[in-house]
Amino acid sequence: MAPPSSPARAQFFVHERQPELLARHMLLLAVATDWELPPRQRAALWLEIFGNAKVQGRTAAYVSRLRLPLISVLTGGGGPAPLPALLDAFSHLRHKQRDEVEAALKTWDAALAYDVGLYRDTRLRHHLGVRYDARDNVADWDYNAVVKPCAGGVHSRQYREWRNTGVAFEYGDCVYDAPNRSMGSFADARERRRGSIQARGFWADTAVSPFHAVGTAAYVPTDEECAAAALAAGGGGSAGARGARGNAAFCLFDVLNRRHGSEQWRHHAVEVATYNVLAWLHEIETGRMYVMAKENDIYSGLAAAGAPAPAPAAAAAAAATEGGSGGGGGGKGDGAGAGEGEGGPPPAPAAPPAAPPAVLTPEEAAAVAATLHASAAARARTIARAFKSVTVSFLGGDFAVDFLEKGKLRGAFHALAVSGRAAHLVGKPSFRALAAPSGALLLLETARNIPSLTPEQRAAFSAKEVELGAGAGAALVGSDRALSADTFSVGTVLDARDFGGVSAAGRAALAPLTAPQGLPPPPSGATFGGRPWVGEGGAPGEGPGSAKAARVNPRGTGVLSHNPPPLPAVAALRGGGAAAAAAAAAAMRAVAAALPKWDARGGDCPPPETLVFALLPEAAEAVAGEWGKDGGGGAGGADAAAGEAVVAALGASGGE
Repeated sequence: MAPPSSPARAQFFVHERQPELLARHMLLLAVATDWELPPRQRAALWLEIFGNAKVQGRTAAYVSRLRLPLISVLTGGGGPAPLPALLDAFSHLRHKQRDEVEAALKTWDAALAYDVGLYRDTRLRHHLGVRYDARDNVADWDYNAVVKPCAGGVHSRQYREWRNTGVAFEYGDCVYDAPNRSMGSFADARERRRGSIQARGFWADTAVSPFHAVGTAAYVPTDEECAAAALAAGGGGSAGARGARGNAAFCLFDVLNRRHGSEQWRHHAVEVATYNVLAWLHEIETGRMYVMAKENDIYSGLAAAGAPAPAPAAAAAAAATEGGSGGGGGGKGDGAGAGEGEGGPPPAPAAPPAAPPAVLTPEEAAAVAATLHASAAARARTIARAFKSVTVSFLGGDFAVDFLEKGKLRGAFHALAVSGRAAHLVGKPSFRALAAPSGALLLLETARNIPSLTPEQRAAFSAKEVELGAGAGAALVGSDRALSADTFSVGTVLDARDFGGVSAAGRAALAPLTAPQGLPPPPSGATFGGRPWVGEGGAPGEGPGSAKAARVNPRGTGVLSHNPPPLPAVAALRGGGAAAAAAAAAAMRAVAAALPKWDARGGDCPPPETLVFALLPEAAEAVAGEWGKDGGGGAGGADAAAGEAVVAALGASGGE
């Protein structure tokens, strides 16, 4: 994120080397701002396009229709509001790059063939090799070894279904048989007779899954925020009005029979993802936080949002429209737990039979149309107002050559989010020059969720990222779990253990990376009713239930409202001189040495998904200098070499 041109404006830059990915970013922004669709339908549509290789026929037709307005936005010919004002697709893309993005948009035409099933199956056969016929077993192994210890809310059947078919987000009885053309792209390849070519196929993720992006963490508003939202909506406003637990979204992380073979999550990743997207869209349209009014009902906040109720005929028509859009359910097995039994998630209660459609008179039909139009117009105004002070700019080409070596965008960023496959760029000498004069946050994605890597390789990758960040002069200040206001889906490991073989200095250094979890690690030897003790107030599903502050992350969003955030580590670096730089370097050495020995501690404290650094220009040179003393780094030679190899491999091929 770049420093705004005015105090009330924010500018975001998105870099992708492949033009198809820039086109896909445009599509997802267009769906999120499509004011003609109600929020519930739009949330389901967004997730379907985001995570499914196969979509519904109506969704494929929607994407095909949307390509023309997006081409108009790209070429400066206007388009649906607020995209022309929101997207800056011209300033930083060359004409050739814009032509490539336009060509990618044109491939979404429904008349063009794209056999996603064949392309994806070819990828799987190449990746699995002789294990292809045992792909269910491979998926189960990866789930139990990598996914489950870090995010138990992802159900094994959901993960296996996505691995085999590419469909992650399913709603009700919808049929997903049309190709998601936005996932089609070209990749460099070679043929025997033709040499180097650009091969069109399915080159998206086939191993990690989209659940980690939107379905394993959620922000649960505090009681005070719930009260403020109720006041803004015109309702009552006391925190006690909803009881001590405040927002009912805390139940998204309920776990029954924790640490037992019959452990079962009350809600699965698809429901958490739907809640997240619904909350984002609701806040965009209303300026208020989304508050679940009823436990275990992720859509209950829509009725309690304070929107005026339409006339009965209009409500019936709107319900029929929304029900036919694929946005009616909360995921396959809506309302079901993410248990690990043979039967999978228990089915949702059967819905009552729908009443026969009412026959409307012309006057009633006109009234329904007017009501729906007025609702859509109100959404259009609020969405445009929400993005009035936001600009999204696209960057293409080789970032190292076009931006780092040429010195473009120097001092332009207050925050830098770097994916795992681009982590090697942090080691470039000119990388630190991207930070704004007042400093920047640097977020580095780890390799925690890549199943094809061993635990040692994933730990070595994180240690190498610490080394790269320190070499750039950035100081490690925490992790996603330690700094985020979200509540995270904890993992599932029956044999709880502590960090093994880590020195006292290493434990102290890792403290900033370990966050207060929704389900804290059990005290040694403690029990509840003869069973392992988990959480305050009793084991989930067994005790009387605990207050929200004990069930979820009690941290409010205000903790990240400043840039850089008001963290003690950042304050110590500012004006701390050589002593502060030496302390930061010593802490990072200890972290780099301790990361390869990280243990999941029963799943309550899995390794971080993102490492957070503070890149302060006034301290960068001192931190890098202190890190370079004694050769820099804290990991052993073998660990460092393994980390460098993984970073190089991911940077070259994109990993999984």
